[in-house]
Amino acid sequence: MVSKYIGHNNSQFHIVYLALATVEVLAIYAAFVVLGLFYNNGQVLEYNLSLAIVAAGLGGTMELAGISSGFWNFAFGEGLPVFICLSWVLNIGAICGITRIFGINLKDSII
Repeated sequence: MVSKYIGHNNSQFHIVYLALATVEVLAIYAAFVVLGLFYNNGQVLEYNLSLAIVAAGLGGTMELAGISSGFWNFAFGEGLPVFICLSWVLNIGAICGITRIFGINLKDSII
């Protein structure tokens, strides 16, 4: 299924990556979404948007630095898939959700 999309334009790549996702990976990201929503429910919108923007920006910057340094590359020869930046937003949401479960509010620790 993947091979029929190789050679097509970049708009087809998201279909290829979705075809490569396993049930386990989708379950992990679903858990990330639930934990992130749990954390976001207790915060104001401005804080949530700021956290998402910073996570996407810093995550994308780190991924681009890793690509340009040769530490890793992405499938199908593309530079930086958009979902990688969005996955950083989900990751930070999950981390903050776990800390909220344990009663730690990271918002109070930021100076």
